[in-house]
Amino acid sequence: VKDWRAKVVGYRDLDYNDCPPYVDHPFVGSVQELEGQLDGLKADGGGDEPETLLEALYKIASMPATKGD
Repeated sequence: VKDWRAKVVGYRDLDYNDCPPYVDHPFVGSVQELEGQLDGLKADGGGDEPETLLEALYKIASMPATKGD
């Protein structure tokens, strides 16, 4: 593949104020940049209830599919 792009979007519980529910990174085109985004993810916030994967997938599906800076 000559031209590709990807980005990391992390998600957490939606109803906690100590951490943002979504971590949205810009699109990148290199493995090193993508690994850097993955390395930056931390498991923070939330409580005992599991995260809602369906809400996270909807949020990601609703994001614009444009290349970020």
